[in-house]
Amino acid sequence: FVDLRNLCIALVIITLFKNLFFFLQGFYAAFVEQGITKSLRDQIYQHLLTLSLQYFHRSRTGHLISCAISDVAKIHETFNNTINSLIRDPLLIVVYLVIMVIVNWQLTLVTLAVLPVVYLLIYQLGKVIRRHSARAQEAIADVSSSLEETINNIRIVRAYSAEEHESHRFMKRIGDYFRTMLKINRLRLTSTPINELLGVVAVVIILIWGGNKVLHQQFLEPQQFLLYLFSMYSIIAPAKSVSSIHVKISEGLAAARRIFDLLDTKAQTVEVAQPAELREFKEEIVFDRVSFKYDTGDIVLDDINFSVKKGQIVAIVGPSGSGKSTLIDMVCRFHDPLQGTIKIDGVDLRNVSFISLRKLLGVVTQETILFNDTVANNIAYPSAIPDLARVQQAAQAANAHQFISDMPNGYDTVIGNRGMMVSGGERQRLAIARALMKDPQILIFDEATSSLDTESERLVQEAIDRLMVGRTTIVIAHRLSTILHADQILVMKAGRIVERGRHEDLLRLNGVYRRLYDLQFERNNALPTGTENTTAGENSQGV
Repeated sequence: FVDLRNLCIALVIITLFKNLFFFLQGFYAAFVEQGITKSLRDQIYQHLLTLSLQYFHRSRTGHLISCAISDVAKIHETFNNTINSLIRDPLLIVVYLVIMVIVNWQLTLVTLAVLPVVYLLIYQLGKVIRRHSARAQEAIADVSSSLEETINNIRIVRAYSAEEHESHRFMKRIGDYFRTMLKINRLRLTSTPINELLGVVAVVIILIWGGNKVLHQQFLEPQQFLLYLFSMYSIIAPAKSVSSIHVKISEGLAAARRIFDLLDTKAQTVEVAQPAELREFKEEIVFDRVSFKYDTGDIVLDDINFSVKKGQIVAIVGPSGSGKSTLIDMVCRFHDPLQGTIKIDGVDLRNVSFISLRKLLGVVTQETILFNDTVANNIAYPSAIPDLARVQQAAQAANAHQFISDMPNGYDTVIGNRGMMVSGGERQRLAIARALMKDPQILIFDEATSSLDTESERLVQEAIDRLMVGRTTIVIAHRLSTILHADQILVMKAGRIVERGRHEDLLRLNGVYRRLYDLQFERNNALPTGTENTTAGENSQGV
């Protein structure tokens, strides 16, 4: 009875320890797997934040999202499917091989003769699977891109009755992914029967040859042969597992290559090791012989020279494609000059820390960027905990408080993806409120009023007027009526500054600016009289 009791206790203890070790193994394996996944996604995200605007302009958003989601998930899947086998099975193979060599090294050599054939087949199969896996990752990235583009452009899709067109395009991409995954699964399933067949061939050879030696009592005892067969049989399962590991790793390598290609992309604007800190804008911004071009294209800015004194309003006008927006991007250091320098208070922007530079700047663009968040959080961005009193003050100055108050939840109203639940003029005023909240020393308006109706433009312009008080301003505008009182107007054409001066001076030149001015006011049937002494009257609004 005592022995039975001890046996039961031992059985319980062994079971407890077995399950404890099983739990700990699973827990720490999951910890490592999830840690790798988290680390990879964090690295991708942090790296994306450093890349140039050019990179995002030429890359498809869906592909970048797929890299961070699908490719990392594939690596996690590969790790999850191989980690246990990768540690346990090679060890088992080595142990059983040692036993086989000790029992009879000649038989072991015969058994191992099959290995080169197995390795060659697995290697070739892995190459093919890796190639198809790369195609599969590209295909799922195309699916992500198609879905993202359709959602973001749903208004145009419906306006042009393009639902069927987009559906066909999406189904084609889904079909490509489906067919590629079928090929991968077919190849994956092929590896096991091939390896098993080769294993059976090896067993048959050993049975015939080894059995013959036993029958004739040549260098092999029956019990030794049985031990050898047991070891050989035991090695089959881990050997099959190791062969499948290569196939699974081949799939993961295709995803890893896409991730590392992204991580290896170099940032084009890099902060120096010990950057200068700009605490305050004191004197001027200077462009000195600045030229720039994108990676694939002609010169966008050619020998740009001008300065902006503190407190000045400088306007930039010109036809589409003349380089206006690129010039503004250079002030924010979204790009570095190909030639020349841009300086603030005598310090080259390439030697200034990104954070201190951009703290000086407030940017309002025509395509207002808002987040799928509350009104208050959008105005206070990037503050995690908005000061509601300051938010409301900024909204009032931006002529936004009234329409915000009319919303169902006021400042706590979520405004939807890209702020699409509010109108264009309201989005613009929220962007101005965000700039007011930041209280910048330098304001940048990139065509800030060119897409608004008259009433919205009036409200926006009033907000801009309040925002500009006591601040240096650089403004790009299509509506020349908004820049009549600028201290300096730069007229751009084909990447060069072709004219510069005040409004009245440029009109007297009878050049590019005069033609733009006449065309615009003739088109609007609102050409003012006495343009030589133009004032901000009925047809103009101060910048």
